[in-house]
Amino acid sequence: VAQTYNLMRAFVAGLTFMLSFSLVFQMTEDRLAKQEGKWRIHVPAVAGLTAGAAASMAGTMHYVVYALIIPAVQRLKGMDPSAISSYWFPDATRYIGYNPETADKTIHEFPSYSFVLGDLHAHVVNLMFVLLAVGLLYAWFQLVTGRKESVSDVRSYGKLWLLYPHILLTAGLLGMFQWTNYWDFVIYFVVTGAVVTFVNVILLEGRWGKVLLFTILQAVGIFGIAWLVSLPFTLHFQTMVEGVAFAQNHSLPHQLLVLWGLPAILTVSFLVVWLLERLGKGNCSGLYTLFLETAVPDLFTVITGLCAMGLVLIPELVYVRDIYENGSARANTMFKLTYQAYLLFGLTMAYVIYRLLTMEGRLAAKGIAAMGLICLGCTLGYLGECVDSWYGNILHPAEYQGLDATCYLERDFAEDAGAIRWLNDHVEGCPVTLEANGDSYTAFERVSSATGLPTVLGWYVHEWLWRSDPGDLNEISADITTIYTSADEQEVKKLLEKYEVSYLFVGSQEKEKYGELLQTDLLKRLGTVVYQDPDSDTCVIDVENG
Repeated sequence: VAQTYNLMRAFVAGLTFMLSFSLVFQMTEDRLAKQEGKWRIHVPAVAGLTAGAAASMAGTMHYVVYALIIPAVQRLKGMDPSAISSYWFPDATRYIGYNPETADKTIHEFPSYSFVLGDLHAHVVNLMFVLLAVGLLYAWFQLVTGRKESVSDVRSYGKLWLLYPHILLTAGLLGMFQWTNYWDFVIYFVVTGAVVTFVNVILLEGRWGKVLLFTILQAVGIFGIAWLVSLPFTLHFQTMVEGVAFAQNHSLPHQLLVLWGLPAILTVSFLVVWLLERLGKGNCSGLYTLFLETAVPDLFTVITGLCAMGLVLIPELVYVRDIYENGSARANTMFKLTYQAYLLFGLTMAYVIYRLLTMEGRLAAKGIAAMGLICLGCTLGYLGECVDSWYGNILHPAEYQGLDATCYLERDFAEDAGAIRWLNDHVEGCPVTLEANGDSYTAFERVSSATGLPTVLGWYVHEWLWRSDPGDLNEISADITTIYTSADEQEVKKLLEKYEVSYLFVGSQEKEKYGELLQTDLLKRLGTVVYQDPDSDTCVIDVENG
């Protein structure tokens, strides 16, 4: 844990940048393949770099408006420096429902915020896999439409699966998403369906009966493969989802514009230019001819842009009913959908900007693209704001804190640091180490998080997220309380055996939670005290060798 936590943070962020770079580089390269000029050599790399930055480093226009524009206007007005608005970077992720204050508290995070914060939740770690899936979809789209193979029946269409197994691999990833981050399964199943539909329109020459039939067959096949891949997990999983409901609250128009206006304007501008371009050439008599005469990178960008806008709009219409319904009903739905919208918008913006800038004529489109690039560049300042606010001046050698992710222990858990380090140094394998359980984003579970050793129960709400009924959580929590507070030695022994506990940790959080009820002496009699802090009562008890 000490080394791998920080390495994993950098690894996920780095892959998010590189995968975004690779995809948009290839899309731009494919689109400009027939164009001449020295500038053409450099555009794909610049577009790729922009995509990597947009996906992994940029913020939203919230930073530009509230950290740059509003304070600048206040200074021009001669306001007292102490009254000028200050900027706190998490505000960009807690805007709708917070400014102005309403009961509709929502979440709209994005990768650069997660990377700085050190978040390794499922939606963050899965970024590298969803980008792989998007890349596979683009490669398949380019291959099968570029070769223009004859497709007339199920057998000939099946060859596109077997000879170019990108969709099979994508289906496998979708299955994996059901245990890595289930929201991504739903989102990218739809994205995959959109790509398949566009391909079918082209390969089946717009024969809508066959397009519908083949699309349904593929959807069933993809879902079936995903279902098989996820089966070992889903057999033992109970979802917390209780259906879908209509949204009772809605974002203010200016809030949507601040958060999503930049990518939405660029996407819509591209759609308009794309349609005008096709109409101008007189080859837009139907979807088939429209798709056939459009370059694959352009069509793929249409898909990513429309899907991203859909992900932003869905929480304005409906939300998934889950454990948050009695508080911020649509917060989790907006969080997970717009997180992926941000990623897709990052890819879309980078391609669209350079696609419009390299067009012949269309000065208005070029102007929009140039302004979009400037605005996107300004949002990159968000990363610096985050790092400075969260870590201080990282460029100063004195501020360097090292790679060790557990160096905070001596500062925040002085009583427990020695015991935790003893576990890391002396315990092999993954024996269950019991500690007191508590609420999310608290000091509880500091032992399991700093050692990687399994404990009996983690943060309550995070555990609840994996269940439709928290009844078993309440039972386990009550049993843990009994272990630490019961005066009945036999009862405690039975519970330790029930949960296969090897080590008992008694430290600061246990004292805080159980107070005078904590039965430290009894617990020590149940095993061997293998570590005792010399300056406190914190101890580790080996109950297997008592």
